[in-house]
Amino acid sequence: MARFAESARIPNLVLTHFSARYQSSPERSPSIEDIREEAAAHFTGVLILARDLQRYHFDRDGRLKVIMDHLS
Repeated sequence: MARFAESARIPNLVLTHFSARYQSSPERSPSIEDIREEAAAHFTGVLILARDLQRYHFDRDGRLKVIMDHLS
């Protein structure tokens, strides 16, 4: 997905619906951080790994930003 987004010059990529086998702690493997690192190796735009109840906003430059997080 990240390679396709990069080749299509998509500026924002939100990855969602992660398998329960991916741990939130980067010290445990496999972790969500593994997914982020793999995607970031192929995508140079704004990369967001979605979490439940997050909200987003496009700024005037078309960049996607997290505006609310359930942990905030």
